[in-house]
Amino acid sequence: MSSRCSGAADGAVAPERSLRCIDMAKAKPQLTANEQNAWELASQFITSDIFRSERFKAAWCDWIAHRRAIRKPVTLVAVKLQIRQLEKWGMKNALASIEQSITQGWTGLFEPHDNKGEQMSGWRTVEPAEEWAKKPYRA
Repeated sequence: MSSRCSGAADGAVAPERSLRCIDMAKAKPQLTANEQNAWELASQFITSDIFRSERFKAAWCDWIAHRRAIRKPVTLVAVKLQIRQLEKWGMKNALASIEQSITQGWTGLFEPHDNKGEQMSGWRTVEPAEEWAKKPYRA
């Protein structure tokens, strides 16, 4: 049986202020009131129907829960701009961006990178060193 505990080592008693242990086998993927409100707020700004899926809803709620956990709540303006940016990147990159940001403990959403460190959409290019070296030096 798997369980998730925050703030306590194996066998140690968790401090009262930490999150309670959750039995993952019994936990049901229900949204809390705050997460439901966050989704209703975000869905106002969603223009693409594919972003109204349960998969994106779960990822977005995870993102909001992450931001609350690190005490960096998302503002209304940030929600609007983040949804707009995620829609530009497409569903695959949007989900990867949310996962990457949560995994890394970041406070922002960034376009995901492939294993080579290049952005997946390829819209940014880096000038080769040879070309850069040919440019005249300006102080």
